[in-house]
Amino acid sequence: KQMKKLIIIYLAAICSFTLQAQNLLDSKWKFATGDDSTRRLPEFDDSNWTDAQIGKLWENWGFQSYDGFGWYRKQVIIPSGIKKAAHKNGGLTLRLARIDDVDFTYFNGKLIGNNGDVPPHYNCKYDADRIYIIPFSLILWDQPNTIAVRVYDEGGGGGIYGDDISLMISGTKELI
Repeated sequence: KQMKKLIIIYLAAICSFTLQAQNLLDSKWKFATGDDSTRRLPEFDDSNWTDAQIGKLWENWGFQSYDGFGWYRKQVIIPSGIKKAAHKNGGLTLRLARIDDVDFTYFNGKLIGNNGDVPPHYNCKYDADRIYIIPFSLILWDQPNTIAVRVYDEGGGGGIYGDDISLMISGTKELI
């Protein structure tokens, strides 16, 4: 009976960890060229945007030879079942692999980080890993949250590229 109880506790712990360590993002993102600061806002209508192939440069999926501004958007529902763990660990961590060349990344309309700068103070950061902390206070539980990424590409390939694209409770990726 004691052994059965330990096994149940062990399985419950594994299930809880698995939920906490899961990637909350799927690969369904939206994309549009151009620049408009209202695109960062959750209420912005992106229904006519192109389906993005996240993780691949935009030249490889339909925007050949395009240089300039582009925006990616993603809606994600964050389950309240991870609220306690997210609070304990300081929020969520958004990983966007790398972005060619510059990014400004927003969560529910608020800037959570950027790498590089756009002209006239252009500063290319195509090789920087994008890892941003989403503060607990910005998270809407059990309802849509909006990730919006403003990208600037000066030349060559552009966009979000690489495999390390995830949204997880801060600190859990390192435990896997």
